[in-house]
Amino acid sequence: REARLGVRRPVLYKELLNNSYTWNPLAFFRLYGLQPLPEGAATQVGVGQFNPGPDKAANLRRIGELARDARQAGAKLLVLPELSLTGPYAGAQMAETLDGPSVTGLIELAAELDLYLVGGLVEADRGTLYNTAVLVGPQGLLCSYRKIHLSAQERTWAEAGGQWCIHDLPFARIGLLIGEDAQVPEAGRILALKGCD
Repeated sequence: REARLGVRRPVLYKELLNNSYTWNPLAFFRLYGLQPLPEGAATQVGVGQFNPGPDKAANLRRIGELARDARQAGAKLLVLPELSLTGPYAGAQMAETLDGPSVTGLIELAAELDLYLVGGLVEADRGTLYNTAVLVGPQGLLCSYRKIHLSAQERTWAEAGGQWCIHDLPFARIGLLIGEDAQVPEAGRILALKGCD
């Protein structure tokens, strides 16, 4: 229990104070200039499962295969494993910036297939490393999320992120979480309070 409490970030949980039962969500997100919810639609979402390795080009090829299969099956969004682009952390040399070849390749794939993709990487930004997930689409990079709740092993190499990632697609409001975030109930609840599908 202590380990689970130790990863919590209460300063990022202010939305938990909202009483979500007081308002109709469709009305709530139109108040005070807040971003209205997307219209939404029945949409197929794919999950691409594989074990990413240190060969980034091989990871991208496998993602391409999974994305083509998902698109052929009618998916509009494909969610890939944590660190799917770079593979698990094995040293700072594997890290990339958000405009690096792996994210660029993912964007090109999204444009080719007219598909939204969620992938992950070890992100380098001004000398700091993050466990990051990106949401890309035919338009390019739509949002990036730096994992907020790090495991003990991740804390040896990564810095925790400090904000939630939410983006409206034509068919849904998307919020990103990574791995350990799912072990912290506040994380999913906050995304729900922000109107994520």
